[in-house]
Amino acid sequence: MMKYLALVIVFVINKKIDESKIKYNIKLK
Repeated sequence: MMKYLALVIVFVINKKIDESKIKYNIKLK
């Protein structure tokens, strides 16, 4: 259960990082 929870947390963090990268790239263009 703890392993699954850790995977979900990592997935959510990565998703947020990707979204902020996309927003940053749009601002640069």
